[in-house]
Amino acid sequence: MIKPRTILFITLDPIESGSSAMTVNRNLINSLVKKGYIIDALTINTVNDVQLNNSILTNKFRHVFRLQPINLNPSIGKTGFKSFVKKELIKIVKKVYQSISVFNYTVFAAKRIKLESVNNNSYDYVISVSDPKTSHIAAKKLISSGLSVKKWIQIWGDPLSIDISNKVITPRLVLKRIEYNLIKNADQIVYVSPSTSKYMKKNFAKIAEKISFIPLPLDLDVNNDKLEYYKKDTIQFSYLGSYHSSIRNIKPLYDSFDNLMNAKLVIAGHSNLTLSSTANIDVMPNQSLSKLREIEDKTDVYVAILNNSGTQIPGKLYYYAGTNKPIMVLYPKNTDPFIINYLDHFKRFWLVRFDEIDNFYVQFRDVKSLYVDNSIVIKVLSPDVITSYIMEGKSYNYNEEEGIKYE
Repeated sequence: MIKPRTILFITLDPIESGSSAMTVNRNLINSLVKKGYIIDALTINTVNDVQLNNSILTNKFRHVFRLQPINLNPSIGKTGFKSFVKKELIKIVKKVYQSISVFNYTVFAAKRIKLESVNNNSYDYVISVSDPKTSHIAAKKLISSGLSVKKWIQIWGDPLSIDISNKVITPRLVLKRIEYNLIKNADQIVYVSPSTSKYMKKNFAKIAEKISFIPLPLDLDVNNDKLEYYKKDTIQFSYLGSYHSSIRNIKPLYDSFDNLMNAKLVIAGHSNLTLSSTANIDVMPNQSLSKLREIEDKTDVYVAILNNSGTQIPGKLYYYAGTNKPIMVLYPKNTDPFIINYLDHFKRFWLVRFDEIDNFYVQFRDVKSLYVDNSIVIKVLSPDVITSYIMEGKSYNYNEEEGIKYE
């Protein structure tokens, strides 16, 4: 009898989190379990601002090992001048820390980890997944402490040295050195964007053979009901996710709905901006998972916005690509054509430059244009195919003439 292969799956995003990163992790874990792998999880306890989704724990992991985080957002129940001063001091300390620290608050737990944090000292595979990037620090610390592992696989979202969400004052050359020291000992380094993989191979030529491009898998659990637009008086567009102005520009989308007839826009997520709701725009803060599912059920068109710069592709594109609903992808004029061509090869997304939004709405009112062909993405981005590629050390190939290829 063949002994089941074992995996230590490391993510310092709480496994109960409703984040996009954990949605992707859930798809990978489900597929690995179906393939017969025995999985232990190393994660971190939740803090008070994390949206929870307990369903991921059901019959997925053999063991769940938890680290204790340092909470940088402590609750201060008292009122009065002293309480106000304490809150303001915490804000200042947090702002200073974020300007000088390369990693988020989970780095303290990652650096304190000991081999005793997991009750097994041997695995066939360690898979560390970012974001957060501290997942890889935890894996490195465990392996250097004596954890026996046949293969260490790192899966990266945003790379450290070109992550535009990272606002630290650390020079780029220093970030590259930190990044190299973090990735050099892994056996396989997976990036989910072809342009990011291309960049990393060029800038880390010594370990280029370890670097592969494997896209994110679809979320096959998203509402996939058949749509009947011709029966609707108003079409609902939904942007569900963060929109910090330094990372992506939501204003062209928001402004385009001014006086737009027979259409509604829902925006829900974290931001540094203060946008007001209008007659046909509902602006909400970050929502619970159950509330997001309600919004998704009512959504006719999903909206994603590419980053202001960089090589990464928002995970929301993959998250919604398996549905029967259109996906409008907005992008700034300076977006790398390589990224646009890559997305266009899927024949799945409405790629709309900021200055062409009005023309898109005119075209969209034609019912014939609402047909969605998701046959390519369901085949190419299947969780089973992607997990096989990860575990077998393969790589997808992409060129601008032939598109995305895999065996």
